[in-house]
Amino acid sequence: MPRVRRARAERYAAAGRTYCLLADYAARVAEVTGAKAAMAELRRRYLQAAMEVAVGACCEEADRDAILGMVALERGDLPLALVHLERAVVDPAARREDHLVRIEALVRSGNLGAARRAAEQLLACHPSYELGREIAAGLGLGTAVSGAPA
Repeated sequence: MPRVRRARAERYAAAGRTYCLLADYAARVAEVTGAKAAMAELRRRYLQAAMEVAVGACCEEADRDAILGMVALERGDLPLALVHLERAVVDPAARREDHLVRIEALVRSGNLGAARRAAEQLLACHPSYELGREIAAGLGLGTAVSGAPA
């Protein structure tokens, strides 16, 4: 099978998002194992790496905003996370995962009405996304939202 070489911007965007996920994982490992100091340092380094990727010249604007939003969310800065995540999903072709992170931030902030609207936007952009339908249903929207199949 031939190896597919992704565009540079796509590779950097994936790396930035991965660093954010690793930071989240480090926080969860710290909770379970009690290795708080070591995991806190690892988490700090992962978030710093994500920031460096995001502000580098290789990231496209929507990806930059998504990564910066994820970093802000990991750091507990919900208002800043929402600013970046709102911009990350403006384009109808925005990644499904970026919509999910935005919904998570809205739920964490306690704004369930906005979270429901964000779930509707996700389904309008990605109507066949099964996880999106499940999240919408969990937010009380049902499964037939914005043209999504029931």
